[in-house]
Amino acid sequence: MRKLSLTTQIILAIIIGSFLGILLGPLCSVFEPIGKAFVMFIQMVVLLYIPTSIMHGLGSTRPTVARQLFKKGWIFLFFIWGIVFTAVYLMNMLFPQINILFFGTGAHSSFEQNFLNYLVPENPIYDLVNNIVPAIAIFAIIIGIALMHLTHKEPLISFLERVNNTIEQVLKGITIVSPLGVLAIFANFVGNVSLSDLKDFEFYIIPMILIALILTFWVLPALVISCTPLKYREVIGDVRAACFLPFVIGSPSIAIPFLSKTARHYAERFQIKDKELHS
Repeated sequence: MRKLSLTTQIILAIIIGSFLGILLGPLCSVFEPIGKAFVMFIQMVVLLYIPTSIMHGLGSTRPTVARQLFKKGWIFLFFIWGIVFTAVYLMNMLFPQINILFFGTGAHSSFEQNFLNYLVPENPIYDLVNNIVPAIAIFAIIIGIALMHLTHKEPLISFLERVNNTIEQVLKGITIVSPLGVLAIFANFVGNVSLSDLKDFEFYIIPMILIALILTFWVLPALVISCTPLKYREVIGDVRAACFLPFVIGSPSIAIPFLSKTARHYAERFQIKDKELHS
């Protein structure tokens, strides 16, 4: 019997969870602790994986190789950033009541007031505890660049690699039970949401979901297949689980370990023998 893919399992979990929510209503609040615990466990793993993977990737690379990669890839990287930030800005202009980023009208958002706190890693421990991903990433980039220039760095690089492998194994185990966590999240949500709430927000939620889907499954894959020998079906087949699970539970950083694994897979497929380029 063919094993169901992770994406199929999550879709079934959404359907079953929604059915339970409709059937049991507010009684589905008993699922809330399960859903919260599932998200907390994933964030526990991912928040550690982000800095260790960045430090390992940069630290294991020679400065000359890093400069070559940056010279060849910065235009593509900044172009993608431009598309994403433009989409976020336009969504905020279309739906000002959502206040997605700090461009919104009305009172200043907490993001605008504490902009530097989101980017400058003044206290990396605080950033880890409070899930401030941009500051965590910038801290890891600074340490990784410093590590890149060390001479006797092999023991630390080896340690970071083992840490990453361990975290990936833990995440693999958590992923196995992810359909149960998704079921609990949707059962609690559907069981406690009212029709009036859905009516008030459908104007904002549906267009935002459509825009996000167009970016994820059309615009960004089109950029990848136009710059690589990959085909659309290959790109979508490898990243759909990485995109779908974070989309369902509302935590984008969960996609990072999945995308890292996909990148290593393609590096091996196209026989990129230099492990520095893998990282």
